[in-house]
Amino acid sequence: MIIILSVIIVLLLIYQYVWPKKKYWEGRGMPTYKIKMFLSMTNVVHEMGDVYKKMKVEGQRVAGLYLTWENILLFTDLRSLENCAIVQNKRYEDKRNAQQLFDVILNSATNLIVALQESSKSDKQIDFCDVSTRYSTEMMISLAFGNEFLKVTKLCSKIREMSLRAGAFSLKTVVKQFVIDWFPQFAKRFRMSAYDSTAHKFYMKTVQEAIEYRKQSTTLRHDFLQSLLDAENDDGEKTQMTIEEIAEQVMSFFVSGVETSAVTISYSLIEIKRNLNVESKLRGEVCTILEKYNYTLHYNALEEMIYLDAVIRESLRMYPPIPILRKKTSEAFLVDNIEIEKGTPLAVSILAIQRDAEKYIEPDVFNPDRLEGNIDLDIERQHLILQSKIALALILWNFDYEIDDKTKYPLKIDAPNGILIPTEKIWVKFSPLITSL
Repeated sequence: MIIILSVIIVLLLIYQYVWPKKKYWEGRGMPTYKIKMFLSMTNVVHEMGDVYKKMKVEGQRVAGLYLTWENILLFTDLRSLENCAIVQNKRYEDKRNAQQLFDVILNSATNLIVALQESSKSDKQIDFCDVSTRYSTEMMISLAFGNEFLKVTKLCSKIREMSLRAGAFSLKTVVKQFVIDWFPQFAKRFRMSAYDSTAHKFYMKTVQEAIEYRKQSTTLRHDFLQSLLDAENDDGEKTQMTIEEIAEQVMSFFVSGVETSAVTISYSLIEIKRNLNVESKLRGEVCTILEKYNYTLHYNALEEMIYLDAVIRESLRMYPPIPILRKKTSEAFLVDNIEIEKGTPLAVSILAIQRDAEKYIEPDVFNPDRLEGNIDLDIERQHLILQSKIALALILWNFDYEIDDKTKYPLKIDAPNGILIPTEKIWVKFSPLITSL
């Protein structure tokens, strides 16, 4: 009954407020494309990729796009989007330096190696996506709340479950997002969240417990939660965030972080093994550098692994965890003499761009050499690459492995919650190396 009532309300609101704006882009003289009413994020990803191809054929750099109730400005290149005055929902960055992050991530990666060593004793294949997601979840908990809180609470499996639930696509979340987008004051008054309500309650409780736990200790922490508690406004003055605001930020941190790290490691692992020349060159680099550092993975050793860096970046090119990048304008601006209003949603299909044959020779071929020495200054990607480099360096040093024939290739990928994941399991058999740490 609630679902039926929600559908009726949404249809009435669309008819009253949204339908009259369906000529929005035509009225501005902007080339226009449409995406069908979607039932999942997968449809949006595929259809936006098709629109990208049409725009390239028709010579359009930018175009208006209708997506349900949204009037989106779609670009065919990332630089044009980044050159616009843009702002996303307020997010707080993890202010720790790379060395501090390295120490936390290395601890979780060491636990991953122990788990793989145990699995190798049974001489059986394992679902590596499942294993890498457990590693990624543990690592994200440590980054968010600290290693000590992870040991005390043992929340790993529950946070993994709630992160998946929070990011899941459903009619209910669509309805809530519609209200948040079109009636922000109403949504704020009733404290509406676009995330699943059960997941939201869980993160509220977890954040409260984490804050109370650290009040009992005088230890200075450098984790994501502390950065939220110490948050400053644009004038550099400390601002007191509410528990609801902190919980939203923490939930976003896990939803965007757990799966992206896990799938990046999984995609990289399978492509390394499918390209024996890549595996040989990469193992040689890892072994040579670790020998130089007395067989210990230091931060400086990791920085010298240039080819490993290229391997992960090529994996991110072929399988971008976030296939569609979305932002909003912070002020009005002109595109081709057409005024774009403040607050207009902007988008670019990262997946379509990075599989574009005009931009990359043989885009469906895994070729890390094309990106060797390429430096990416994006902070979020730097964190993702750091997490993946640590895990892969330790795996390659400690194990040989085989991809089981049950794993189908080319990989079938999907984006049910907006993150590009394999639709089938990646079966891997690990064998310890004598030269392991």
